[in-house]
Amino acid sequence: VLELAGVRGRPLPGPSLVGSLSGAEPAPGFAVSETASRYRDGRGVGKLTAITTSRDKLIEWVSHGRSEYFDRIADPGEREPLPNDRRAARLERRLRRYEKLRRPVPGTSFLTELPESLAEELRALGYMR
Repeated sequence: VLELAGVRGRPLPGPSLVGSLSGAEPAPGFAVSETASRYRDGRGVGKLTAITTSRDKLIEWVSHGRSEYFDRIADPGEREPLPNDRRAARLERRLRRYEKLRRPVPGTSFLTELPESLAEELRALGYMR
């Protein structure tokens, strides 16, 4: 979206997906997801982080200090976690690199200047005043 809006550089980590609009395959990569949820028994909020590729997935229960690894090809329903082997360790290293890259440097912001045309569109949609 930022590339389509004319924002230069790479203010956010991850590949551009603009090429996929014309049918090109996006670069092989991964998706990171994070969530916090209240447990049913009321013990508090738990943080969950996951990294998913087309082949595998590592889910970390940050609040509990444990993780589960899944082979998404052999187990597309992610029902049977596998031992945390070399592939799980590779995903964990990838996740740590991602977290380090996405952490903003103190005193900086991702967008230093917003094009006025984009600001007008965001105001028209109700996202800005």
